[in-house]
Amino acid sequence: MKQKYQHLMNNIPNNFITRWFIRKANKKMRDSDSRYRLQARYRKPLPGFRYSSHGDLVPKIWEDTKGRHINLKNVPIYKRAKAFSVYLRVR
Repeated sequence: MKQKYQHLMNNIPNNFITRWFIRKANKKMRDSDSRYRLQARYRKPLPGFRYSSHGDLVPKIWEDTKGRHINLKNVPIYKRAKAFSVYLRVR
């Protein structure tokens, strides 16, 4: 038997429209006093990022061609991944 996962959907492209839809759906749920919210968990890290031991996307230590470290810590989480999965959160 194939394993079942906890997500509602996975491999959703990480772009403005899909992030906007999640925000809009959460706002509608909040306005209607719903117990539920949609939570995006980012997957498929872009070059320069990796998974931490807790499953978060964190920057790797990068150096440019002159040997200087490149600071990627201030990059927002949504710019660190190619896709995300949507989970249902109960409040």
